[in-house]
Amino acid sequence: MTVVWETERLLLRQFTEEDAEALLLLESDPEVMRHLGRAPLPDAGAYRLRIRTQFLPQYDRPGGFGAWAAVERTGGELVGGCGLKPAESTPHAAAMGFGPGEVEFALALRRRSWGRGYATELIRALAHLAFERCGAARVVAGVSAANPASARAMEKAGLVRAEGEYFPPGHPGPCWKYALSRDQRG
Repeated sequence: MTVVWETERLLLRQFTEEDAEALLLLESDPEVMRHLGRAPLPDAGAYRLRIRTQFLPQYDRPGGFGAWAAVERTGGELVGGCGLKPAESTPHAAAMGFGPGEVEFALALRRRSWGRGYATELIRALAHLAFERCGAARVVAGVSAANPASARAMEKAGLVRAEGEYFPPGHPGPCWKYALSRDQRG
């Protein structure tokens, strides 16, 4: 198990193919997926393939970008997934107003982990990784306007909401953009 970062209660570690079933369970929950703007994969085999072809190759590339499993430090249970990528490389970059030097983070938590402060803990960890390992000038994230809990987690972690609403292609409704620049972090 390759740990990327540790928080008070969580480990961010590289995904393994053994995480496929847990990802299937996470993304099979319609409440989890409602705000992500994409559909779940059909079965554990499809998640194993995603892990093998998309996640694992990222770990050997320079730059600090990737997708990671968020697991509880005690017990090792997967609570969700998260990741960092160059914001300009995302399909929704133009619609969200992402620019040069920005790193986008994303996360999804299983429903039974909601309301426990894990999102805020992960956002802080991802911001730290974006600044220290990816050289970000700013970290950015899109949040569904219909997801006030995620918006609160962003604000608790120190991110600031940009004015206006954004409409990324394929998303069912408006989104808000949150950002934190290197010089704003505490």
